[in-house]
Amino acid sequence: MSSFLNLPSPPLPPHLQALQAAARRQEPGSGYSANLRPLRKRLSAADLPNPYLIPPDQPCPDNEILFQGFEWHVPADGQHWIRLRKVIPSLAFLGVTKLWIPPACKAADGRAGNGYDVYDLWDLGEFEQKGSRRTKWGSKRELVEMAEEAERYGVRVLFDAVINHKAGGDFVERAVATKMDDKDRRREMGPSREIGAWTGFEFHGRGGQYSSMKWRKEHFTGVDYDDNGREKGVWKFQGKEWAEDVDEELGNYDFLWVYLSYLRVNDVRTDVLCEDVCGYRPSAP
Repeated sequence: MSSFLNLPSPPLPPHLQALQAAARRQEPGSGYSANLRPLRKRLSAADLPNPYLIPPDQPCPDNEILFQGFEWHVPADGQHWIRLRKVIPSLAFLGVTKLWIPPACKAADGRAGNGYDVYDLWDLGEFEQKGSRRTKWGSKRELVEMAEEAERYGVRVLFDAVINHKAGGDFVERAVATKMDDKDRRREMGPSREIGAWTGFEFHGRGGQYSSMKWRKEHFTGVDYDDNGREKGVWKFQGKEWAEDVDEELGNYDFLWVYLSYLRVNDVRTDVLCEDVCGYRPSAP
């Protein structure tokens, strides 16, 4: 992707080189499973369906091609939506049918965040927040123009939506939480105590446009920093539990970093799943 968009490809640091090597390594008999994290049940290739076998009496399906339109080291110049818009005709000519774009919401690092440090789901580069109006990728207007260009050429845009955590809180709240073992998030490291959590989100720059919700500690399951003790770690809020339908890495991989959203709260579901604006009503978990 970097070479296609005429972007520099800096060498990976050692820890990412090691991860890349692990991702490319296949264990004997592992089938299609990359050797990245433990699996509950490792399947052999013989156990997996062959997606390329089509019954003789069935028509051949369309050959979809997905193009990943970003990577971590794209320059933080605010020009990426423009770059993608310019290459969409070429992508369509090559047969690309879907374009995967990065998280387009305002990040905690407003001008440089890749979007996985999501601050405001309702700011696509439209409001002055976190030191910037645009995102790393560009403005909302440029995003819309890129998506419209993709539609003209029959390329569907896949939005990388980050809805299970937030970062860059506006103020600290007092909360009772239990510190968990960083290597096994199921194991408590001591009694519950009061911590300072950056879980207050006001979104002043947006002024309530699109969504009036203000996020508070009750909207989260856990955090990765105690402001009282200036201490990093994993804290689970009192009365909350990690999700169970997740990977078993680190005991329970529900919590990854920053502030984990609690999707069982109705306010959170309404805000992140766009219920009021989009009319989407998911069933309760």
